[in-house]
Amino acid sequence: MTTFIPLNEGEVLITGGSQGVGRALAARFLSAGARVIVTGRSADRLQRVAADLPGLETVVNDISAPSERETLAAHVKHSMPGTNIVINNAGIQRRVSLAADTSPWSERQTEIDTLLSGPVHLNHLLVPVMLAHGSPSMIANVTSGAAYLPQPFLFARYLC
Repeated sequence: MTTFIPLNEGEVLITGGSQGVGRALAARFLSAGARVIVTGRSADRLQRVAADLPGLETVVNDISAPSERETLAAHVKHSMPGTNIVINNAGIQRRVSLAADTSPWSERQTEIDTLLSGPVHLNHLLVPVMLAHGSPSMIANVTSGAAYLPQPFLFARYLC
């Protein structure tokens, strides 16, 4: 049996919600009457999106850092304990050829922490919050096609 979550009853957290897909999702949920918190690393971008979308709540947060994920989860638990939708949307991708990349490992680690470790850890922290209210809940992980089909620039040195 499928249980649907009425959008107007949603309490939604969207990571990476200051622009692009996250911003569009926030606008859609808000227009349906949901309460929405978006996160992002840039306070300026978050201020702009909040000005454009009345009622939107924002939290400056870097999902790649474990301590910031813990702070975000505590904030959500305290300020929005009825959270029933979590959308892991924050993402980064460096535009460099893998074969030619001489960057320090820390740059690759930041990608891994943002795209994989961050959502896994945040979900771990928020699932108890979502279960506590006993209502249907949902976690959605947004990714890009590049996660499944690497872009040509990654292998540019080997393409003819």
